[in-house]
Amino acid sequence: MPELFKTARAGDYFVPLDELKANVSNSADLWPFAFQNGYGITYLFTVLGYAYRRDLVDPPPTKFADFWDDRFKGKRATYITSNTIQMNFFMVASKVFGNGEMDMNAGFDAMQRAMPMKISDFTGNMQTLIERGEAVLVLQEDGEPFAQIDKGIPLGWMYWTERQPILDQTKTVSRWSQPLQKKLAYALIQRSTDPAYQEANGAQLYERPTNSKAKIADNLASKGVVNTADAANQLWIPPLDWYLDNEQAITERVDKIFGA
Repeated sequence: MPELFKTARAGDYFVPLDELKANVSNSADLWPFAFQNGYGITYLFTVLGYAYRRDLVDPPPTKFADFWDDRFKGKRATYITSNTIQMNFFMVASKVFGNGEMDMNAGFDAMQRAMPMKISDFTGNMQTLIERGEAVLVLQEDGEPFAQIDKGIPLGWMYWTERQPILDQTKTVSRWSQPLQKKLAYALIQRSTDPAYQEANGAQLYERPTNSKAKIADNLASKGVVNTADAANQLWIPPLDWYLDNEQAITERVDKIFGA
């Protein structure tokens, strides 16, 4: 989603959202948050939170701030600043420890207090860190640890309750595409938002649907995942326009903290 916002800021590249929705009839069945970014249609997503080693963490974390417990010193892990999960983590930390998601000083202080911690570049590497026990409490998107749990790895999972940000799969269409290209692009998004397609992705990739008519795959339902209006209303799309306005300052300061 940050790349979507950056591209939209760079020029008039995307068809208007109303035009996009008008050409994708499945839009009528999607939860409202699927359009909240203002530029494209989110068709699959996962939710952020903490994964932890059940065999090495007792008691388990129960709230966002538990990440900073002394018992996790040197055994907790986050991501590099260019990773969307870290961006969300910074904003939620700013809210929990400060006056809101835009309280950068509270976010900087939270990152400083969390050191030392492991810094990963992507979710696959984070899976390796927790499997090896090099980290016992990590930021993650729920699909990854759910897949690990089904492989027999002793992980637990905790959703943040203060905010529930998502890691999204979003599509849009180039405003300047040729008519046939646009027609094919709309057809692709129509297929991507079809319940059957989303259900198959859930079963294979542990990603959630945005179509309200889609059924939750058994591998997700067994973890308590539901596809209801109440669940959709709890999801949070961060203020990315604000973040991008301040990205350089945040990145420079946090990179300095991580590199110290």
